[in-house]
This record gives sequence, C-alpha cells and structure tokens, in this order.
Amino acid sequence: MTSILADGRGFFWVMAGLILSAMPSPIWGQASPAVVISQIYGGGGNSGAILRNDFIEILNRGKSAVDVSGWTVQYAAAGGTSWDRTVLSGSIQPGQYYLVQEIEGSVGTVSLPRFDASGGLSLSATSGKVALVSDGVNLVGSAPAGSRVVDFVGYGQANASRTSPAGVLSNTTAAIRRSGGCADSGNNSADFSVGSPTPRNSGSPRNPCSPIGPQITQLGVVNAGSYSPGAIAPGEIITIFGSGLGPAVLNTLQLTTDRRFLTTSLGGTRVLFDGVPAPMIYARDEQVSVIVPYAIAGRPVDSEVRVEYSGNLSNAVRLPVTQSAPSIFTADASGKGQGAILNQNYSINRAGSPAEWGSVITIYATGGGLVVPATGDGKITDSELSRPSLEVSVQIGGVEAEVLYAGTAPQLVSGVLQVNAKIPEEFAASGPQSVFLRVGSGMSQQGVTVFVGATLATAGVPADIEARYQELKLEVNPTRLPEIPNDLIGLPQNWLGLISWNTQVGGTSTAAGATRPPMVAYALNRMFGGTYQVLAGQEVPSTESAEFLRTQLPGGTTQWRAAFTDTTDTMDSGFWYRTGITLRDHFSLFVTGHKDSTGHEISDSNLALHPPHVAQFEVEDFDFTLITVHLTFADGKTSESARELRNVLDYLDWYFGQPDHDPDVIVCGDFNTPSLLSGQKGQSGITIESVLDGDRRFGSGERRFVSVVHQPTSRSPSSAGGAPSGNYDHCLVSIYTLREFIQGRRVETTVLTDHPEDPEVRLTSDHFPIVAFFRTRGSGIALDRKTRIRMHSDSLPTGVRVPEN
Repeated sequence: MTSILADGRGFFWVMAGLILSAMPSPIWGQASPAVVISQIYGGGGNSGAILRNDFIEILNRGKSAVDVSGWTVQYAAAGGTSWDRTVLSGSIQPGQYYLVQEIEGSVGTVSLPRFDASGGLSLSATSGKVALVSDGVNLVGSAPAGSRVVDFVGYGQANASRTSPAGVLSNTTAAIRRSGGCADSGNNSADFSVGSPTPRNSGSPRNPCSPIGPQITQLGVVNAGSYSPGAIAPGEIITIFGSGLGPAVLNTLQLTTDRRFLTTSLGGTRVLFDGVPAPMIYARDEQVSVIVPYAIAGRPVDSEVRVEYSGNLSNAVRLPVTQSAPSIFTADASGKGQGAILNQNYSINRAGSPAEWGSVITIYATGGGLVVPATGDGKITDSELSRPSLEVSVQIGGVEAEVLYAGTAPQLVSGVLQVNAKIPEEFAASGPQSVFLRVGSGMSQQGVTVFVGATLATAGVPADIEARYQELKLEVNPTRLPEIPNDLIGLPQNWLGLISWNTQVGGTSTAAGATRPPMVAYALNRMFGGTYQVLAGQEVPSTESAEFLRTQLPGGTTQWRAAFTDTTDTMDSGFWYRTGITLRDHFSLFVTGHKDSTGHEISDSNLALHPPHVAQFEVEDFDFTLITVHLTFADGKTSESARELRNVLDYLDWYFGQPDHDPDVIVCGDFNTPSLLSGQKGQSGITIESVLDGDRRFGSGERRFVSVVHQPTSRSPSSAGGAPSGNYDHCLVSIYTLREFIQGRRVETTVLTDHPEDPEVRLTSDHFPIVAFFRTRGSGIALDRKTRIRMHSDSLPTGVRVPEN
C-alpha cells in the first residue's frame, strides 16, 4: 500500500462531499418527475392546420401542488444546441393541466383555449426538443442534463430525448403523452403517441394520476457512478428514480448512534432488497440513493427491490444480480468526463493539475462486489481495510497500469471502492486520457478521463499552459464567467474584450434614416456595455463603410480608430480599436502589391477571395498578432475554405520562422468551416481541426492552435425564426496566448434580437458576434516586444505575398 493512504485523511471527507453530495443531481433520462410535458404541437398556423398557434401542455402527475413561478419551457431544433424559452407563473394542482401558447402562424381558423402562459417560441412541426426547466436560465448544448431539467421530450428526428424520441409530427398532429399525460416510463417513444392536437388548460377536467405509494421502474434503477441501468452487485451504490419515494425536501445520510454505520431509514424512506433494508445515502420525492446489501450475493438469479415511504410500499421490480458492476465516479457527477481522481500529492486531478508519469493516482469508484474480510452494510471504513474478492485491473490511455491498492476507502462508506494505480513511467501521451477499471469480468463505463502530464513534444511549453490547451480541446460549452453573468454589463479591469463579427456593413445603406444602421449601433453598444476594446470585422466593402462603422461604435470616432485597407475585393476585413491601445503595424494579406486607378490594393483572389488583415496590438502588458479572416463560402464548398486557410498557414509558417516574432497569435473571423467540437462537419467531413492537424508544421511547440468557439454562430433565415444554426465563426488562439486567455464563446443571441425592429428577422446580420476574453495584466503576463509581422515578399514562401514595410 502506498503513502497515499497514510496521509491527508482529512481530505477524504472532501472527497466524500464530491462523491455523495454530487449524486443527488438527477439525469433527465431517468427521473420520473411530478410535473411533465404532456403535449407538444408545432404546426399551428401552418398549411392545413386548424389551430392558429403552436403550444406546449404540461401536467402535474403528483400528489401535491407545484409552484412553477420562474420556471420555463425551452425549445431547441432537432439537432440544435441553442435554446429559447417561455417563462411560466402560478401553481399547478394535482391532476391539473397547464397550457403554454406559443407563436401564431398565418393559417388556421381556431384559437387555443384560454392559455396559462404565453410566449413566442416557434416549434418545428416535425422534429425538435422541448424541456421543462425549474429556472429561467437558458439551457446549453444538444442534450442538457442536471436537476434543473425537470422533463425532456425529443420528437421526430431529435438528436436527444429520454431513451428514444417520440414520433415524427406534422402540421395536423401533436405528440400526446399517453394515459392523459400520466404515462412516464422514461422513454419518449413509448410514452407519447401521435394524434390530433387537443390542448387542455388549467380549467380542463383534472386527471389525477399519482397512485398511492411510491412508484419505480427497472430502468429507473441505475449505478450511481455511471447512471447506467442493469444488473446490480453486492455493495454497489445505486440511485433509484421514480415518484413518491420520499420527502419533498432532500434528506441526506445519517449515522447510527455509534457513528459506525449509515442508517437504513431516512426521512421516512426505506429501500428493501428481498426484504432486507439498505443503507441510505439520501432520499427525496423523485429519487433515492442506497448501498446494495452484500446479502444479495446469495441470490441465484435476481433480487426483488421495493421502496417504502411513510409505510406505503412501491411496486416490486426484479433486478439481475452480478458479481461486479464497476463504475468510476466523475467530477461533475454526469458519469462521463473528468474522473473523481486524486494525484499523488492529494490535489484533485484536472487540466491545471495533471498526474505525472510514474506517479500514483487514486481512483474512486463503486460496484466492486464482495470484499474480504467481509464488512457490514453501510459501514464507515476505519483502520480495518477490505479488498475485493475479484481481481482488479486498470487501463490508462489503453496502457495497463500497475495497481498498488484496491479496496475500501478510509473514512468513506464501504460501498466506495478506492484504487491506487501508477501512471506507467514510459507513458508517452499527455492531456486527458481514458481510464477504465476492471473488477473480475465487469468493466467500468466509457468516457471517463484522467489528466496526465505533458510530453517532450511540447518543446518547452509549461505544464500549466499545456494542460489548459488540452482542456480546451475538450471544452464544448464553457461555463458562464461569474465576473460577467451576462453579455450586457461592463468588463472587469485589466481584461481585453475582443469581438469578432461579420458585420456585413456592405449589406446596408450608410444613409441617415436607413433601417439597418440603428440596429447595428444598438448591438455594438449593448455588447458588454460597450466596454470591449477591439472589433475584428468582416464584410466591409470600402473605406466609406469602414468609417461609417466607426461612427456606430460606442463613443463614436472620438473613442475609436480603424486599421483598414481598401482592396479591390468588396468584402474586406479590418480592425477597430479604442484610443489608448497601441497599433504597431497592420496590412492586408494576399494582395499583389499594386493598386488600381482608384487607389485600391489589388487583391490576389487565387490565394483568398477576401484578403485577411493582419495587425499587431499592445494592450497594457499584453501584445499580440491578430489576423481577421473571411474565408470563401464558395457555394458551400468547404474544401475551398480549407484551401484558403492553408494559405494563411503558409504565412504563419513564415511568421513563426522569424527570430523576432511574437508567440501570441490570434486568428478570428468567419471561417465558413465548423469546429470538431461543434458536432458539425463541412464538405467531405472537413473541420478547422482537420486542417490544422493535417499540417505537420503546426503540430508541436508554440505553433499549435486551438479553436475556442463551438456554438452555432450563423443565423437561420427569417422564415426559420433567425435562430443560431451553422458553426462558422471562430477564434483560434496559439498555445502561448493561453497565458492571457480567459474564455471564448458566442455572444448572447439577445444582443441582436431584442431590438424592436429586428425580432429575429436578420436585419442586423446573419452572424452572431463571438467574443474572446484575455487578461492584460497579472502574474506571468509581460510584453514580448517582438514586432515583426511582415517583410520583403522575396523572403516569403512561394505564393504568399505581403506588402513591404
């Protein structure tokens, strides 16, 4: 046994909190909530429809009233990651329906009955996703999870649902929950039928459907580490989802009077396995967590499970029994991602604190089966340790790791399995690595990772920067920053806000009184209260348009300067930056070096249809080279966008080859190519990463780039509501820029759509702005003072041209 068990015992209480307090968060795929979505209709006002409006109907299946004030119903497209919402209010009584009226169409003859709430969601008539959420914060991602997602329904071709989606709908059909809204097996496909819409409101006849006593299902019994249903093992920590299982308020674990065991009753709830009460971890109405008694090992085939609450027994479910059902606890209790793992120095393993090669990590898991010597159910482990009766092995990054200890965890309950494993000294990989735990014939879930230290291939890149780089390669939707809870307030001191926006200034008249300019100014002034410092803009056709854009920025021409070159292309790119920021140099890339008779730089369309613009800025203690691009759309031919990006990489290859180059490089703009983490792909499967990874010049050291925006950034046509769609706009940051980098993401969609003249009809732009935040002062941030961004064209790679100094 290694010293990782000998010291730092107080930290195990911290780990207990990580494991036990995280587990109450339900996953929408398994919970059986009291309030459910009972009907969805998206064909209102469409061709052939009778009803004028879309609607969402919900039902209280429970036994007590539920106050839904501040709750929301939220909608996303079938394959979308962006959610819009309608806010609810009031209480819903047991058996009572609640009607939410949504957008009105142009066809239809019948209005909905009196609605209980109304909004402007435009539901797809055929396929989509609807969630009932216990707060007013917009969901993110294609399959959001967590305790705030009360119910979730995917229909048609939706890419997320509870188990499988309900059927495809039409202009004349709705998804209708069976049994008047009472059915809830945890499977949208089984629970919903497709039929004529029959909207019901709070005044409709009630349909009380909550039975007396708790209700559970076989699929609602899951491993507490992986959230997967299936066979149960002796000593496994499990979570049971259902209804009427316990008190409305969460009750957490209690100890017996001798403080050696967990109690087998909690808040009036007990869970019985073949009549044997199980140690309780927590209990509340819709879910409980317990430790499977070791006695089930004597069952020949399966075990009967019942939940008892206030003296009422649930229906019985029978679960197969297995020798082991290992799963690794994860840091966010989702069953995937970063494992609940400690490094050898007791620090929590994560991107900024990776495990070194040859060091020992501690993995926390459950489902290890019987232990020897035998221990009591729910016993708090003291100095007497027990080990699994089955053989234990660990794989890290596909490599077998030496197991130094596997057994009960000191100070934790006996259902927790602790495994100490050594990262192989010859391990050659870095960043997040897969980790698997095998106990006997049972294997833990896929998708769990451990961060391992950097390799020699990083060419001197510090470990913390390398770890942040690897983390960003997995970070799809960054969490909201507490310093700026929304995108309409000012930025903190010593932050740089870099906005990149395909503003499409050329798509509007610059005349006073034209429709679109006030909305452009409205958006530019709303973003972060107008406190951002640099705007990288695309689709600016002329010097006149560039100057007009400067007048629209917050503070106007007295507070902003422009770095813009007028070329013969009608969609130029450029920069607008605040006074007080130092611009060292700037030029248009891929121009011929000649001008036409009007003084425009002649662009080289063979290298880029729209010339990129390169500049170097100094903002307090942060200096960097910034490139804004607008890669060709070419009728959707991503291969042409990729070709132009490779030409930009040719320039960067020259740039990084100069001894006096600044290592901090940022490339932002409209790439017309999706990122890998967005889940979208361009023509022939092309992504930003496939272009970068396919170029060996940018595979190691300071030349590596990572994309930091993966949300949909292009607006759909007005006929589709103007919602976010394709992922085309990006900021690529070089690895050394991560010393200053804070976060990159799409700006809130309301920045554009809240204007009264632009209710999602794309008058402002068909792109949502993106933002990247950087620190400009602080530990480790210092001026590089390396200024070369261009030189004589004779010294450049073949085909790459920049103007001379």
